[in-house]
Amino acid sequence: MRFLLLGLFLISCAGIIGNESINKPAADSRQKDLMSVPNKEEKKIMKGNDNVSLSSIKGFTLDNGLQLIVEEDHSAPVVAIQAWVSVGSADETDDIAGVAHLHEHMLFKGTSKRGVGEIAKIIEENGGDINAWTSFDDTVYHIVMPSEKYEMGLDIIADVIMNSAFDPKELAKEKEVVLEEIRQNRDIPQRRLIDELFSLSYEIHPYKRPVIGYADSVRKITRQKIYEFYKKFYVPQNIVLVVAGDVSAASIYSRVQNLFSAFKGTKPVSERRAEPQQNVPRIKIVKDKFIEAQIGIAFHISSISEEDTVVLDLLSVLLGGSQSAKLRETLVVDKTLATDIFAYSYTPKDKGLFIIGAGLPFSNIPDAFREIFEIILKYKFEKFSSSEVNKAIIQVESDDIFSLTTMQGRARKLGFYQMMTGDYDYGSKYLNRLRSITPDEIVKVAKKYFTRENMSVVLLLPDTVSEQILSEEQILNMFSKTEDFYRRRAEEKDPGRQIYKKVLKNGMTLIMEKNHRLPVVSLRAVSLGGVRYENEKNAGISNFVARMLTRGNSSMNTFQIMRVIDNIGGSISGYSGKNSLGLRAEFLSKYQDTGFKIFLDCLFKSEFSEEQMEKERRLILEDIKNREDDLAFQAVQLFLNTLYTTHPYRYDILGNESSISKLTRNDLLNFYRKIIVPKNVVLAVVGDIEPSLVEQMVEEYIQDIPDKEFIPLKLESEKIPTEVRKQIIYKEKEQAHIVIGFLGTTLYDKDRYVLELLSVILGGQSGRFFVDLRDKKSLAYTVSAFNVEGMERGYFAIYLSCAHHKVKISEEAIFEEISKLRSGGVLEEELEKAKNYLIGIHAIEMQEYSLRAHLYSLDELYGLGYDFHNKYADLIRSVTISDVKNIINKYFTPENAVVAVIRSQVR
Repeated sequence: MRFLLLGLFLISCAGIIGNESINKPAADSRQKDLMSVPNKEEKKIMKGNDNVSLSSIKGFTLDNGLQLIVEEDHSAPVVAIQAWVSVGSADETDDIAGVAHLHEHMLFKGTSKRGVGEIAKIIEENGGDINAWTSFDDTVYHIVMPSEKYEMGLDIIADVIMNSAFDPKELAKEKEVVLEEIRQNRDIPQRRLIDELFSLSYEIHPYKRPVIGYADSVRKITRQKIYEFYKKFYVPQNIVLVVAGDVSAASIYSRVQNLFSAFKGTKPVSERRAEPQQNVPRIKIVKDKFIEAQIGIAFHISSISEEDTVVLDLLSVLLGGSQSAKLRETLVVDKTLATDIFAYSYTPKDKGLFIIGAGLPFSNIPDAFREIFEIILKYKFEKFSSSEVNKAIIQVESDDIFSLTTMQGRARKLGFYQMMTGDYDYGSKYLNRLRSITPDEIVKVAKKYFTRENMSVVLLLPDTVSEQILSEEQILNMFSKTEDFYRRRAEEKDPGRQIYKKVLKNGMTLIMEKNHRLPVVSLRAVSLGGVRYENEKNAGISNFVARMLTRGNSSMNTFQIMRVIDNIGGSISGYSGKNSLGLRAEFLSKYQDTGFKIFLDCLFKSEFSEEQMEKERRLILEDIKNREDDLAFQAVQLFLNTLYTTHPYRYDILGNESSISKLTRNDLLNFYRKIIVPKNVVLAVVGDIEPSLVEQMVEEYIQDIPDKEFIPLKLESEKIPTEVRKQIIYKEKEQAHIVIGFLGTTLYDKDRYVLELLSVILGGQSGRFFVDLRDKKSLAYTVSAFNVEGMERGYFAIYLSCAHHKVKISEEAIFEEISKLRSGGVLEEELEKAKNYLIGIHAIEMQEYSLRAHLYSLDELYGLGYDFHNKYADLIRSVTISDVKNIINKYFTPENAVVAVIRSQVR
């Protein structure tokens, strides 16, 4: 997070021992943004040493009010000692602006015990490092050194905190050093930009002043003023002392008690003025002696402890806090409008700012503003994908882990959270909250803060620029027009979504849904095939062919396909089922030309090389072998083998060892060329597309694909069993598995909707089987009911796993429940709940581009129509109690049942 850390550096001021450096820990005044303490048992600071804990972190409050936190970590012989004083530049008045920072410098200029330069000399001679930093809210003094010298480190920290001398001559010298620092900061474009941005964004709150102060105010600071400041704020109740490293908490506590026993004082009352809500946008254009232009945009946001803060932090990572963030990807990498860009959420003790900054050639300013507004305003109305949000969460968690590699990092985190929130374990709560953030929450927060009225803009230009690059009015109009565009799109009844169907010249059916909500494209190509088109000899051939679709074609081999798919942020794979086989893919919409080419090559130009085929054969055979351990699957497969005596629905999708071992390359090629022909292909495309361009692209591609006839297979449905069929397989396993079911119905029969509802009424988590057989009778851990339709008759089944000695009673209990169902039917309340569940689940599934493409393609392939999903809810709602009773009597006849059991022979 280099850009975030850069922003934090620009807000804070490092100490003076050695050269000020962006790489110093002191540069990071607000570590909370992407850091937190380890997830430990929550503990509060407690009085004295009463606490007895196995935790490596222990908290104490001394009698004088000073807080002490110790983390024992014996992984390295190092100790970090930090004194966090709850005072920063925001606690100053205008006439002494910069006194907190100057005061920090003076603490190293000698004490009553140690002369000028002696402190740094002692620390360095003993293999350590000492420094400090000042921010708006706190001043921090830190030492890192070998742990065997910890007493020396504690003694020095206590000395500078309690006994600073403030020698008048040294003060005069140090003021000159700070004045040089002020002049230097005005020459650094990014530092100048941040100072101007805070000054513009805050009108009365002290955050408006730079931490370092102003030249005039620093010159006027006297020894008396700095001493008064010291006596007011450097008191025990205003200080948190943190020690992390190879030390004993008990020893540290004892030593600190002795060192600070005479330290007294009362915690000062905060006198900060609250910043009023900003209701008018503010823009400032500054010219100075710079080569590169700078853009700064800020929005007032929350303080550190508020609920929105974690969401804002994550939003800053998504927009500008990583190499692949939206702003960087567009302005730096793709369109090269800026040389650098960052976004970060600065949430201190009081209300903070969300800041976006960029360095760029001045001629690119209009286009850069346009692109920045496009990106940040888009996500006021449109969601980041779940994968993008998860990736950003992982980035934050990764930064958190890496921040713990040093003792000083661990100490800094504990001190920051205790100082800013009053809870040094706040970091674990922060991470837990972070992991729960959803795309919807991010939209809500962006909408709350990214408003025209809440915006401040600073434009820093080289003084050599004579022409007007962009006026204030143009900047605001650009913001408003962009926001209006996304608002209108969001307010459309069906935002940006339209569905088109087109049968292409060679007979292939193309279905397209334009949906600009996310920059993603999902594709599904399906053909009639699957288990229905198989026999004893070639069982599993559909799955074999589907898996080979991504294993090399006339354009790319397997590794090239996967490499390019990874590069465009996508995935691709073949799949097969009972009635179909096909290909699925997803990728980012900006790479759709590449994605479509790979997808269509895999679909129509696969080559089935012997080498790849043998590799895949081994994998399939291994999968078949592993089925032996999946007893639930084995029970269902036994049920199918028993129910279906003639129909191919009895075959396992994977096939069997004998059939897979015998399939040749010619077998696969012939099946592939028979099934994957344009007239038997439905391609559904859903996402961020323009349908006319997709149609043109696909038409141009398939004009060279041979136009073959395809004759759909016609099969007879399985006959209803005339008596109970039962099969048992004995396996010496811990549990028995039972499947009891009946021949079901087809995709085209309205009975399917009643059977779907019955699967919920009987098998849902509040269903009859679950409640009666599991909860009341404790017969099973797992029990469910499911309805599977087919192009010919499918099945309705009940599955249950139980102990071997409960097999007989479980079978009887299932038939008893079926008998109750036949005699008593279902309640109106049960039916309504089941309807609500199925309709709700359908709506939930329809959110995803991939599932929409899947449903459109299959429904069209099976002859239901690509728009069948629009009819589904009404068909479910139309089912009556009378319909349910008729269907129960029609299908659930105990004499026609099929029973499959896998169990041990032990009875």
